[in-house]
Amino acid sequence: MKFRNPDSHMDDDESIIITNKQFKELRFTFSNQKTTVARYIEKFINLTALIGTLAEDEALNRYLRGLKYAIKQNVQSHYPTDINTAAKLAETYDNTVSTQSQS
Repeated sequence: MKFRNPDSHMDDDESIIITNKQFKELRFTFSNQKTTVARYIEKFINLTALIGTLAEDEALNRYLRGLKYAIKQNVQSHYPTDINTAAKLAETYDNTVSTQSQS
């Protein structure tokens, strides 16, 4: 896959070439929570499956980075050591805040 700035004066040999895996990792890196935590978890799992093997600490780090700020702060205050714990904490917080805002 080649990406080339149309305004640049590079020829095709100088274009940036990235692999499919690198593209998936870039997409994953810029993935942020835009809806509910439940949907973010689903999206996160799907992107993780595209990348393949991902160490637990790296998965946790990427998961936390993508959460909305308030949710991330709450989850990090509990010092989760794995992604499952972080996801449960995030979902609990999201559901609590959602319930309170409906009252």
